[in-house]
Amino acid sequence: MLELALKKLDNNNKAWLGFAHGERFDDMDSFKEKLISEINDNLNYETFTTRISPTLGCHVGPSVYAVIILNLNFINNLI
Repeated sequence: MLELALKKLDNNNKAWLGFAHGERFDDMDSFKEKLISEINDNLNYETFTTRISPTLGCHVGPSVYAVIILNLNFINNLI
């Protein structure tokens, strides 16, 4: 998951990083720290942390955690 996230952030200078968890806050927080420690110093980013929704939780179980990445290309397409 770390490799995929870093690949998605490569060659970007702006991103929004969302982190979500069920009952695995510690695992999600550890992943978040690893990701932030390895991203490019030139990346301007903001983070958001939340719990997953009950609907998602009933489909994937409480042990889920995730990262949501909106990179510069996606953000620019919204403007």
